[in-house]
Amino acid sequence: MQAQPNFGASTHVATLKGKRVEFEIGQYDEAIAWLIAQAGGYDASFHVVGIEPPRNLPTPVDATDTIYARATRVARIESDAAAAVAAGFTLADPLYALGRKVNDLGVANAQASRVAYDAKPTVVEAAATFIDRVAAERRKDATVRVRDLGMSDAGDLVVPTEARGIVGLGLGESAFESLVARTGIGGAGYLKSCWPALRSLNVNLWTQRIAQREDAARAAWTDAGRKGPEPKPASVVLRCRSTAERTRAVYAIVSTQYRALDCDVIARAIAAVAPPDARGSIVYDGQRTRFEVLFHSDVAADDYGCGEIFRAGVIVTTNDVGDGSIRVSAMVERNLCLNLIVLDTSEQQVAGIRHVGAELESKFNAAFADALDKLHDFRDAWGYARADQVATPAAMASGEDLSTLTAREVLAGIAWAQMRRELVPVRGRKPEVLRDVLRAYDREAVKTDVLARTDVVNAWTRYAHETASLTDPWIEDDIQAAAGRLLQNRKPLPYEKVPFAF
Repeated sequence: MQAQPNFGASTHVATLKGKRVEFEIGQYDEAIAWLIAQAGGYDASFHVVGIEPPRNLPTPVDATDTIYARATRVARIESDAAAAVAAGFTLADPLYALGRKVNDLGVANAQASRVAYDAKPTVVEAAATFIDRVAAERRKDATVRVRDLGMSDAGDLVVPTEARGIVGLGLGESAFESLVARTGIGGAGYLKSCWPALRSLNVNLWTQRIAQREDAARAAWTDAGRKGPEPKPASVVLRCRSTAERTRAVYAIVSTQYRALDCDVIARAIAAVAPPDARGSIVYDGQRTRFEVLFHSDVAADDYGCGEIFRAGVIVTTNDVGDGSIRVSAMVERNLCLNLIVLDTSEQQVAGIRHVGAELESKFNAAFADALDKLHDFRDAWGYARADQVATPAAMASGEDLSTLTAREVLAGIAWAQMRRELVPVRGRKPEVLRDVLRAYDREAVKTDVLARTDVVNAWTRYAHETASLTDPWIEDDIQAAAGRLLQNRKPLPYEKVPFAF
């Protein structure tokens, strides 16, 4: 790392990808530009804090903090605290009197916090980039019998397929651990320490033994006159994707009861309902994903006080390898001191959704809506939109005011216009498709009184999965891709009055 230029008195420090820079707030832009150049680009690790001054110094009285200003500030902070407690958050007590105005360092830190927030991408932008990244992996799941699995001497997973014979797939460490756990082989710690040829010998002997046991169980069932449940061969699901080297690899092995709700689907769902001016980040390591949907106070930095709640957000964590549930949490962040350094983050889990059963996307949408609702007082106070409603003139391509129609009637006109303009590909007679799309909408568990963009997207994706895929498996992907574009571009939607009863 090059020696840092002089960016003034060291009142703040910014870190990014393990690099750091000290600066005074007046030279923020120059310092951050230099840091980004040193780090080779910006990502979610970016963080700015104020440098704490020496302790035990007397705090000077701010003569500009009038009785009226203090009373107004205290009333706001008390109201925010009451709203947070009512929403289920547990708040830490401030270190000084509630509402006492922050000092100069606190003002500078409040300014830096807002600047750092504004530097983050919008949630919609971050989701669009992330969805493209996951799409490039070309993910595919395949159910295989355990008895048909094997390993090559090079350590690849060998999977017989009817179309291409024996195919070798790369196998990551965590996927290998899943392999031996899901198949009942066990001994992952020992096998990982073996060289590839010895590891493959162990695994191949075990899968052969599993096949022998299954054959014996079926023979016994046949000899007994086929009484009782028919023995079934053990199966697992291989989750495969392309690597950076453009080879195919298994990144996870899950049970046949596993139900996928992958990170790109979650990203679409979040982008559909998050206010368009909300900002955040998405951190992804190939297995685990963390989504942050954040909101920041618009209170003037020089009016921050002790006890100020100045950040709030929804945190979603998930993984696509069968290791844990989808967790949805809401959080608020509170200043406890006079320099905005001693902070308290109160986080509460709203839902933990396991990858089993049906309607996972509906469950997630409900949980995310609940988490957002816990923050509605702050979102409203800080000027964030409550929902991306599509029945307003600004949201419609032709400028209609559809507020007198029901959400279902608005959806019908939008879907009809999309089909007629070939914005969403369909097969068959359009009137029948429209009725199926509306039936899919009716089955959605989470809907709003005023149609939102997420309702349009969810109706199309449900129709694609539950109806269109039954007659044409290829059209499902095309419809879902078109629905995904509705989230990413946020363009006004077309509307045409449906010329028949529906």
